[in-house]
Amino acid sequence: MIFKRFIAYFIDILIVTTLVTVINDSRVNPNYDNYIDSSNKYTEYSNSYYKMNYVLPNYYSDQELNDTEYQNLLKDNDTFSYLLVERYEDGILDNDEYNEIRKIVNKYYEDNYKDIYYDYEKNNIFYYIIYIVMFLLYFVGFNLITNGATLGKKICHLKIVSIDDKEVKWYNYLIRSVILYNLIFALLRVGVILFIQQNSFLNIMKSIYFLDIVFSYIILFSILFNKDKIGIHDKLAKTKVESVK
Repeated sequence: MIFKRFIAYFIDILIVTTLVTVINDSRVNPNYDNYIDSSNKYTEYSNSYYKMNYVLPNYYSDQELNDTEYQNLLKDNDTFSYLLVERYEDGILDNDEYNEIRKIVNKYYEDNYKDIYYDYEKNNIFYYIIYIVMFLLYFVGFNLITNGATLGKKICHLKIVSIDDKEVKWYNYLIRSVILYNLIFALLRVGVILFIQQNSFLNIMKSIYFLDIVFSYIILFSILFNKDKIGIHDKLAKTKVESVK
């Protein structure tokens, strides 16, 4: 049954995240234009920084840069491509030019990344709010209507039930959902965006993302290595998943 549970989980996640993305990437988002601009800027910068900070050193490990490598570095590299164009026009990139490029890229990162990231997350707050709302509507509201069978669980013939044979209440679904789908970390991100100043913003958000990942693994292992296959989320919510005909 554990395999069916994971299949149901991914079906449900796909459904909800698709809805969240559609709503966020539409005119329903009151901050749509700023969201698109900041998202494009952050994506562009991240791609360019990755190229120059990771791909370039790998290509240049032999102290040479061939034309194929040069063309690959220019692709999706709007922020820093000019550095390569200016220094590779003769078809050669020497050590001094390489070190100069790396120095400029790192300096730009130190001076601008925090601002770019801060602007991106500030304009992403609607996404987090919609994310929280849709997950609660689906995994709490929809479960109440269907008596513990989301679409993914219906497909896989599964159902959420109480471990003590009582009726599953809304707060059982709420506890289960907040823990299983890490909604607490989405709430924390909203709080950080609203109340934390820019100078502390990056480090706090990094910590939240790290804890989010760690907690996801803890939940996964709590399911896999429990003899009854009941994870932390089900234990605290006093629920379990069982097969239905």
